[in-house]
Amino acid sequence: MRTMRFVFAFAAISSLVAAFAGPARTERVIEYFSASFGPTTTLGGVALGADTPFTIHATFDSTSFIPQAPGYKIYHVSTLTIDIAGHGTYTGSGLPSTSPYVFLADSTWAGLNLNVVGLTNSTQSKYFFVQFTHAAPSFSVAAPISTVFSGYGGTLLQSLPYSIALSGVTGGLVINDFDPNATPQASLTVPEPTSIAMGATSAVAVLSVLYRRRRAKRNA
Repeated sequence: MRTMRFVFAFAAISSLVAAFAGPARTERVIEYFSASFGPTTTLGGVALGADTPFTIHATFDSTSFIPQAPGYKIYHVSTLTIDIAGHGTYTGSGLPSTSPYVFLADSTWAGLNLNVVGLTNSTQSKYFFVQFTHAAPSFSVAAPISTVFSGYGGTLLQSLPYSIALSGVTGGLVINDFDPNATPQASLTVPEPTSIAMGATSAVAVLSVLYRRRRAKRNA
């Protein structure tokens, strides 16, 4: 009877491991992007009035994208958080069915030898991008990994204003300008496997040892 309990417990936890501790999944990616908005950018219809630092965290699935030219893709954003200095932290509204989309391009795109990070809409008629000369480790849109961008190469502002709907903010955020003196920073983060998978794996290992010991005693 006790042996059967071990068998059932082992089978149950093995199923848990199969569900959660398989090959590391890298679909979920977080884009981090910070710089400063210019004074004419508006929040809730009111101009910020001064250069204002911001930080954006946009979570996306690297398998959910709209096909584009080689070297760049735009990805559906699942969650978006914007921290605006002196104003607070806001979340994107209506995601993922509405704008924004994450825009990423690696150094192979259009022969520019630049990495491009930013946000856009589904038609790319509105956007704001930042260019970087380096990515460590090397970055490819074919398989995004945790990467830190460096070597600021300029901000593309030709398509402003760019609007982002925010929860609880009538009028949302309308990006009209950037602080030209701010140096943007950007990175991609692929979260580590969840602790439940590692815990389940450890539990299987313990049960396996206990089961072998019980069998050894019975056969002694």
